[in-house]
Parts: sequence; structure tokens; C-alpha cells
Amino acid sequence: MSVQPIIEILQQQEEVYRQLITTAEQKTPVLVNNDLKQLNIIMKQERALVKKAEELEKLRYQMTYSYFAKLGTRYRYKLVDLIQVVYVVEEKKSLMRFHTDLNALLSTLQTKNELNQQLIQQSLSFLDYSLDLLVDYPNEEYTYQHPQQAGYGKQVQGKFDKKS
Repeated sequence: MSVQPIIEILQQQEEVYRQLITTAEQKTPVLVNNDLKQLNIIMKQERALVKKAEELEKLRYQMTYSYFAKLGTRYRYKLVDLIQVVYVVEEKKSLMRFHTDLNALLSTLQTKNELNQQLIQQSLSFLDYSLDLLVDYPNEEYTYQHPQQAGYGKQVQGKFDKKS
């Protein structure tokens, strides 16, 4: 019994993960430059790739389940378990290579996505801070004023009024 169909799915998964890494790399300068139009294009590509990755993972899962069912062993779904039961040397080597490569790709993808997430968070924090400067009413005066003087406790309005 061959695991070649599973290896083919793993090849497809590897390609999709490489494409996801490319989109994550493309997203970083777009986030820095605040190019929303390009960001939307990249996000659309990324959503399609994530959907394809999910479909491939589901298919790999099903095929691995079927492989173990044919062996008559307890059903397992992990690539590590599959490597343990395959005895054809070339197939075992391929599975081991994919196991290593896919883990490395997923680790790289996670790192790039965390960086992009931090950039997005910083951008949102900056926007929030900028809006607070323009709109909010400060709760405290920034200069000392004697409590018995006229106007004490009166809040200074920002440049723009906001609806409450």
C-alpha cells in the first residue's frame, strides 16, 4: 500500500505555505506605507490561499485516516504516526522531508504574521492616539489653576466636537 497520494497532497500544502509566506512578506511594506488598496488585494489573495490550505489539510486528514483504516490499526492522523508505519524507504524519506519542511514553513509563516500583527496594532494605537488628541476632552488641566479662580474645573474642548 502506497502513501504516494498523501505525498502529493503534502507537496501541494508546501506550495500553498510558500505562497502564504510570500503574501505575508508583501504585506509588511504595505502595512508600513499604509497602502490600503494594495492591502485589500493581498488580503483577498491570502484568504484564497488559507481556504486552499484548509481544504488540503482536510483531504490529507481523510487520506491518512483511510490509510490507517486499510492497515487495520488504530486511526491516527499525524504525519509522525504515518512516518512510523511506512516501511518503503523512498516514501519514508519523502514523508520525513515534508515533516521537517512543513514545520519550518509554518514556523516562518507564524513569525511573519506576528510581525504584521504588531505593525497593525501599532498603527491602530497611533490612530487611536491621534484621534484622542483631536477629539477627546482632557479630564485634567495641564497647568495649575487655583480652585477659587473663575473657570476652574472647566474642561478644555478639543479641535473637534464628537457625539456622545
